[in-house]
Amino acid sequence: MSVTSVGCSVVHSAVCAVVRPLIKYITTGGARDEPARLGTTPADYARLGITREIQIWEDALRTTGDSGSYEWWYADGEFEDGSKVVVVFFTKNRFDVPGPAHPTVIIDIDLANGESLYRTHHGPKGSVIQASKRICDVRVDGCHIRAVGDTYEVVYDDGVVRYEATMESLLPAHRPETGYSLFGPRGDRFFAWFIAQPLAEVHATLTIEGREHALIGKGYHDHNWGNVGIQEVMNHWYWGRAKVGPYHLIFADIIAEERYRYTRMPALYIARDGAAIPITPGKIHVRRSHTHIHPETGKFFDDVIVWSYTSDDGTEYEIEIDRQADLTVASLLDDLPPLQRMLAQLACADPTYIRATGDVFVTVRYVDGSTEAYRDKGIWEQMFLGSEEEPPPIYTPPV
Repeated sequence: MSVTSVGCSVVHSAVCAVVRPLIKYITTGGARDEPARLGTTPADYARLGITREIQIWEDALRTTGDSGSYEWWYADGEFEDGSKVVVVFFTKNRFDVPGPAHPTVIIDIDLANGESLYRTHHGPKGSVIQASKRICDVRVDGCHIRAVGDTYEVVYDDGVVRYEATMESLLPAHRPETGYSLFGPRGDRFFAWFIAQPLAEVHATLTIEGREHALIGKGYHDHNWGNVGIQEVMNHWYWGRAKVGPYHLIFADIIAEERYRYTRMPALYIARDGAAIPITPGKIHVRRSHTHIHPETGKFFDDVIVWSYTSDDGTEYEIEIDRQADLTVASLLDDLPPLQRMLAQLACADPTYIRATGDVFVTVRYVDGSTEAYRDKGIWEQMFLGSEEEPPPIYTPPV
């Protein structure tokens, strides 16, 4: 970095230190100290029209697909040859809440030989996505994701790349309580999460410019939707999945924005022998340590995070992740067109993303005094939508 750029960076940081609080004040109307919580009460279930028993329509279209919302269906496959493919269907141009309907599909491919490919296919702007409200059946031109019983079909086809996958569920669908994170005194702003396939057997064919690859591996499919910009309600989160010993894990530590008290909303999914262990989200405890300022993002990063949970029968579960290296460090502004990037920088926006790898430990302590301990490698992410350099005062609601 040149001396000039260092000087500009210092000036920009100083300006943003003054401007950010003003922008937050203007955009929130001065509101502070509003609640954020996971929807767990009988009234929440009734208002959202769901029960504790998951229904097939919950993975169908859940929004209008137009302005005032966002929604996406995510599916990935990690294959035996080392390849990885991610396909995401969006109702909009990704997370553009106020914008018009704009069906979009992206595919992100990492082949075992080191080749990478990222492609985007758009449907007509202003046209609502073709999607059922009864079952997961989403289409954008020649691309679709569709549920057929416990199996999902995923197809991406833009004429250059064709990916065709069958994903057979190995674990039942899951959501933490209602799956809705609710923000504000009325809980009318929300972010929703539904895990349709915590784990799936994937058989796929990937064709790139006539070259065909047959792929076999494991995969994952989930579904998110909401009615408020993620950056308006969430400050940062850590999220990951891992297979450690006989346990399949999904873990998250989500921290709301300052307006919502930096409220912690953790999530933990533990499955063994084809079944999920019942977990009450309000009883999950999270500890962070080995915190430092990341040299590339200029924000804090927690190298060690521990999730702990005690089940009703007294069994204690502890999940620990220890970062060893970064796989990806990126500014989310880099993908914006130059004008939008400049406007975002003027508004002191600074969203960053880190994909890290390291050890994942699982320790299980039973009431009879016996203990199980397992260790394996894992990958997780830090998505940082806020701009805090130092850890904020996280609020953990009482159980």
